Amino acid sequence: MNRTLVGAFYIVSTHDGKWFRLHLTKTHYCLGGSNDYSALLRTISRYVKKYKNEVNLMSRISTMEDGGRVPDSTYTKNVEDYNLTARLYQQDVDKTVTEALKDVKYVPPLLRSMSRRKRLVPVT
Repeated sequence: MNRTLVGAFYIVSTHDGKWFRLHLTKTHYCLGGSNDYSALLRTISRYVKKYKNEVNLMSRISTMEDGGRVPDSTYTKNVEDYNLTARLYQQDVDKTVTEALKDVKYVPPLLRSMSRRKRLVPVT
């Protein structure tokens, strides 16, 4: 079974709480930054609804130009920021992910494959 996206994201604050960055927990890859905290929560919701699980998200991130990899110096800084401020926002992040997962409509693979097939038209 694919891993759920609960716990896959975290938000850290920088510049004395005036700027926020959204990261992946597994790789500490930065997905974006903003001075609007709610915008990052909406971004999380969008990612959850689009990719539905961590496997799909990570496979998509790995196809990006940088391969979803973080340089060692940046990785160290991101881990440091994670340890300092991520716990402050984790409850909001997990709540956003849980709410977005409720909105995701699960379509079983068999039904998905049936809906892709073209219907045969009778020849008269």
